[in-house]
Amino acid sequence: MMAHTGAGKSIEIEVAHNLALTLRNAGKPIGLLHIGIDKQFVQRQLNDIFFDLVIILIVGLLVAIEITLALVTFYVTAPLERLDRVLALYSCSNFSQVFVHKSRDAVGSVAGFLEECARRLSDRYERVADSLLNAGGAPGRRLEEIRDLYGLGRLSKYFEGSIVDARIPLFIFPFAEELQKSFLPLFVKQVYEPVSVAG
Repeated sequence: MMAHTGAGKSIEIEVAHNLALTLRNAGKPIGLLHIGIDKQFVQRQLNDIFFDLVIILIVGLLVAIEITLALVTFYVTAPLERLDRVLALYSCSNFSQVFVHKSRDAVGSVAGFLEECARRLSDRYERVADSLLNAGGAPGRRLEEIRDLYGLGRLSKYFEGSIVDARIPLFIFPFAEELQKSFLPLFVKQVYEPVSVAG
């Protein structure tokens, strides 16, 4: 609906803010120019900005949670689980493996102490074995039985792979794949230059 009013005056009509300007020719009014401004335009722009910010916050929160969980798993829970499994081996009289953890935390201290104890035990066995195994006979056979029973003389690093180790790469790859889709169309639009094709 159009509304007629004096020059430079504005009125509200339905969903628009109407500004009427008088058009003159040689000082005589010849008509009115109505300029309508959508009342909801600014509100829609603010809503778009608000939802964009909400989406950015949600994505940032998900990224932060995912990375935090992966780091906690990698640096806290996974070392504790591996230490627990090595302790379970030691409780079953199997000293063939050591858990090497270089971090200077509580897990690293316990792992270092257990590693040192296992290596000292293995070194003592090897010193005794060097002097008796060459002799053969009953002592040599008994040492071999002890070696097989307790896993001495052949220490190896305990390693256990887990799907958690691939958690960050598996998350970052699809995240990076989808992230570029938000700005790539704008980038292409800015750098696009039409190429004339000769007929």
